[in-house]
Amino acid sequence: MLDEVKDMVEVLQEEELFQDLPKEKLIDYAMQLVIARNIKSGLHGIESSVDYS
Repeated sequence: MLDEVKDMVEVLQEEELFQDLPKEKLIDYAMQLVIARNIKSGLHGIESSVDYS
């Protein structure tokens, strides 16, 4: 997950909206985005494995 956060920080730093944020805020926001993406991915996996019949 650490690599995902590092990658997300790099992506956010490229965006004009996030360029003025302190590094700590960027890391915090990147962690939130990675966690949300992982939760969404996990939920999708659960939904696709449920038998609705």
